[in-house]
Amino acid sequence: ILDHNRRPRNFRALADATYAAGSLSGAQQADKFAACGLRRLEAQCIDAPLVDGCVAWLECRVIAEPHHQQAYDLFVAEVVAAQADERVFAGGRWLADAPAGLRTLHHQAGGAFFVAGETVQAARPRG
Repeated sequence: ILDHNRRPRNFRALADATYAAGSLSGAQQADKFAACGLRRLEAQCIDAPLVDGCVAWLECRVIAEPHHQQAYDLFVAEVVAAQADERVFAGGRWLADAPAGLRTLHHQAGGAFFVAGETVQAARPRG
């Protein structure tokens, strides 16, 4: 992941900022982006900012599912726009040989993250 100057991003700092942004309440924090050291990009289709420095973005519209939202804190969404850096995603798939600085960061749970690494291709089933 690169910063706005196209330099490799510190994954630990990005994990810290991501976890903080996901933990802060927008109702209690006037500007979560500023509080977490994140920069905004304008979205194409939705009225919410995108996070600068990512390699891909999904813009989504929430589909109302009140039971799931209240009972499970689960939100269902429709993707209305998608963008990705062509150095990591092209032809409808993630590229196995993406530069290390462009790998993706994934949240597991409780503040634990992992950075995508080696791609392993399964053998095609016989028959």
